[in-house]
Amino acid sequence: MKRKFEKSTEPPDAQEKFVTRWSRLKQTSTNGEGQSQHSLQAEQPTAAKALTDADMPEIESLTPDSDYSGFLSPQVSESLRRLALRKLFQGAQFNVRDGLDDYDQDFTVFTKLGDVITADMKHLLEQELRRAEAVEAAEGTDRGDDADELREGKKQAAEQLTEPVSGARGNPEERVDEPSSA
Repeated sequence: MKRKFEKSTEPPDAQEKFVTRWSRLKQTSTNGEGQSQHSLQAEQPTAAKALTDADMPEIESLTPDSDYSGFLSPQVSESLRRLALRKLFQGAQFNVRDGLDDYDQDFTVFTKLGDVITADMKHLLEQELRRAEAVEAAEGTDRGDDADELREGKKQAAEQLTEPVSGARGNPEERVDEPSSA
């Protein structure tokens, strides 16, 4: 960013160099010569009387337009300060919703899935079925009719998983095992 400096009417030889001028001004400000009377007066704190509980008005007499700054004095008890601030913040001007509460819902409570079987659940059941079949094939022992009935029951369970669930997501024809394209 360029700064525009006024050109001096003095010849260039007589102009004070920037760094020299800056150094001189900095030294005068650190020595106290550059301070104005106004800044000295601002630094001196005025001795104000510290307000106590006895100096405060009754809590019941306070209105939204009352001056509550006295209750913030260090000599006022914490309980009286809290009562005054509670009275102030119960006013109508502080009980306004700001519209930034889009996400203040309780997201820890979930609705139950019920009879809906998700694609992940179906995938896990199919994996378990494959593992069980692989274990049976690896054993090589046939347990007779019980093993056939067990295999038949597992196949029926897998077929039920692929059938559409009525009432799922509002469309009875929609298959649950297919992910939506959205």
